[in-house]
Amino acid sequence: MNDAQRHLAMAFALHTSRAIVAADGRTDYNEFQLLGTIYPRPMLRDEGLIDAHGADMPALELALARVSELRALPEEDRLDLLVLLHGAAMVDDDLDRREWAVLQAAAEDLGLTADDLLRRIKRDEAAG
Repeated sequence: MNDAQRHLAMAFALHTSRAIVAADGRTDYNEFQLLGTIYPRPMLRDEGLIDAHGADMPALELALARVSELRALPEEDRLDLLVLLHGAAMVDDDLDRREWAVLQAAAEDLGLTADDLLRRIKRDEAAG
């Protein structure tokens, strides 16, 4: 993944993670903690996605408009991104149907299906 693709993936993951956190109508501290671990504010600021106060910057919207470019990534890279997002959805040990809907939409944005994600999760679980 080159720097431009990494920037797009980061914007996509930030946006989708926020949608997952908001989807079930309740926010768990662990969800914020996980997001802060995966995407620390300094890293997001350095990428120009948020400002010093955590507010979205125009670069985030610009990147989100180019998400379809992530479809050019190898399938394994796109699945890695989805698995990361699935982990964010599962941090509270409950996959709400609204969170699943966000994951399904994310898969489609990446040119994948929910079945692709499920197969990858099962493969990872089998590998231990």
